[in-house]
Amino acid sequence: MLIEGIDNANNIENMKLWPAILSQLDTDEPVIRKGVAWVCGTAVQNNPKAQEAFLSHGGLEKLVEVLKKEQNKKVKATIIYAVSGLLKHSSKAQEAFEKNGGFNVLFDIVKRSDEDPATLRKTVFLFNSLLIENKQFGTSLLEQGGLDALDAVLVKYTEQEQDEDMVEKALRTIHTLITETKTAVPAELKKHAQKAADTFGKENLGLADSEWQQLLA
Repeated sequence: MLIEGIDNANNIENMKLWPAILSQLDTDEPVIRKGVAWVCGTAVQNNPKAQEAFLSHGGLEKLVEVLKKEQNKKVKATIIYAVSGLLKHSSKAQEAFEKNGGFNVLFDIVKRSDEDPATLRKTVFLFNSLLIENKQFGTSLLEQGGLDALDAVLVKYTEQEQDEDMVEKALRTIHTLITETKTAVPAELKKHAQKAADTFGKENLGLADSEWQQLLA
């Protein structure tokens, strides 16, 4: 069944397939777990009806459970894809995710210096979306040391591994965080942002001149 279409995604519920699909997140085979996570993420993305069905079958709790313990890098990155599809544009899912400790798991991913880049990239990108949708998320992210963690990502991928896309996503999320929470930019972060601009070129990092001014002034 092609699930990219909304009607087909909703048929998962109509055909009572969610329990069977979710049970496969516990299989020993990484390729199956990855495939199931992709199915979940694709089905619920921009689909309120599928999101509601997914939540009703305990899908969110299952995603948090497997995200906490998953060791396979490709599977973990795909679970983040599923989490992202579920949380975006769903305040109900975001509230439940917080109650189940899901945001703490995401905070830990960004704080880990040895996190797999694919998982980290998706998580930082998700943070930016959540900061725009959920004002409380910005406060929580600051309380968890999120600005320092994002700054560390910026430094690592500017100076050690030179990943322009990761730096762009980190800068975008940092800018959204300080804007939404009205937080002053620390002096060290300004230096790191300038280093990124010098390394990759301001024009390549996705920020407007006015946004650069906010970060560097």
